[in-house]
Amino acid sequence: MILPVDGNDVFVSNGGVEHRAGQKALLLIHGSGMNHTVWALQSRFFAHRGINVFSLDLPGHGRSAGPVLTSIGQMSDWLDAFMTVAGLSGANLLGHSMGALIAIELAAASPARCDSLILAGVAASMKVHPHLLSAAKDNDPQAIELVDSWSFANRSHLGGHASPGAWMTGTLRRLLQSEADGVLFTDLNACDGYADAQRNFSALEMRATVIAAAEDKMTPARAGKALAESRDGANFVLVEGAGHNMMVERADRFNMAVRNALGV
Repeated sequence: MILPVDGNDVFVSNGGVEHRAGQKALLLIHGSGMNHTVWALQSRFFAHRGINVFSLDLPGHGRSAGPVLTSIGQMSDWLDAFMTVAGLSGANLLGHSMGALIAIELAAASPARCDSLILAGVAASMKVHPHLLSAAKDNDPQAIELVDSWSFANRSHLGGHASPGAWMTGTLRRLLQSEADGVLFTDLNACDGYADAQRNFSALEMRATVIAAAEDKMTPARAGKALAESRDGANFVLVEGAGHNMMVERADRFNMAVRNALGV
């Protein structure tokens, strides 16, 4: 579906199931240079299990119009506005990588918006390698190659997609190539410049789960565990056999972790 936010059309997937009153809402927030399609194996799974799914494209990504936002704070403010337009007083926020930082910022700025927080592939500091930032700034194809390579565990480079016939690394590479010049750099730069994840997360009171992948090269599992342990009551889940793109590599294990976090 298409919703107008700040004068621009925003694309949102409902996982193929119309929303129903009284059901839990799950808002899926993608990472740098990505769009709603990275959540394909989660959207339908939860939509068909009694959850109102909102899998969106951030401004300037995928099928959403508007300028790409340049900071995590701007993205959080925009997401707050999106929830108002979508009629969501609150939702369970599931964010991956940059999306996890956005979820933390929104939960800190507007706690009532967040029924629970589920963070995947996250760390207190998400500094980006200077070579990757430089390549992305120059729209050098090597930036896409680096992100694609670093996003998966070694075995995932050989195959193993949950959807028969789908090419795991090739699909991600094509997704990154489909975005406009400057999108990947702007997103990575926003992650690199965000310094409030630890402070904000530690102060949150809502239910929170951090999901990390054992072979994550971009946000190591130890960093996710440290973030989870910085706040009393936060849960930590380790997904074995996966890298940063865990929701695709080990969708079954990832979905179970999210399901447990949602209590469904």
